[in-house]
Amino acid sequence: RWADVQGGMNSTESDRFIRYRWEVEGVGNRTWMAFSKGGSFSRFYADLDLMMDWTNSGADYKAVVKDKYGSASRFVKSEDYYGRPGITWTEMTSKGLNARRLPPGVIFNCKGPCAFPHRDEDAEYLLAVLNSSVAQMLMSCLTGRSYGSTYVARLPVPETSREQATELARKASSLFEAKAKWDEGNEISRRFHVPWLLREELFSERGALSENLDDVAKFEATEEARIRH
Repeated sequence: RWADVQGGMNSTESDRFIRYRWEVEGVGNRTWMAFSKGGSFSRFYADLDLMMDWTNSGADYKAVVKDKYGSASRFVKSEDYYGRPGITWTEMTSKGLNARRLPPGVIFNCKGPCAFPHRDEDAEYLLAVLNSSVAQMLMSCLTGRSYGSTYVARLPVPETSREQATELARKASSLFEAKAKWDEGNEISRRFHVPWLLREELFSERGALSENLDDVAKFEATEEARIRH
């Protein structure tokens, strides 16, 4: 009704084809796609720092697994969904279901299952629902710490009014933007723009380095409290 929920690529033999983003930017004539593999607990937003060599639709990787295991289809799962925007989460965690946006142009593996909304306008609403305490309570009835695609696909999603759906979507989008904005000061993030210490809006006035660092820490604590609220 709401989305296609898919498990991703089996990661066997994939390590030789995966690099950090900063290792491959502007290098050679290979086709590199962002690679999502679950990662640490993070709701609404998480940066992607891995890339996979997907030249000629992954021909080299498919050849390796086919030569070693006799088949590529057992490893390259849900390929029709690679590159599509959606929602992803960490498959195995004791901290609970933690969903975040999956941007376009990404390959996802089995450790980061994904949901692909049937309608684009439902994406933010579904993101809010998946990160809700009610969803977590229902998930605890289905599973312990494994949030594989089979379990999440069974999660009931409530029908609601347009006004309620719009408000939940707005909150999910606001949370995403707040966390993504903070990442603009993270030097290894794809969103990096300016170091935290050079962001003028963090300081009432410029002081000693130690004072500026204190201001950054205070700002981060304030933003964290606002996001949690």
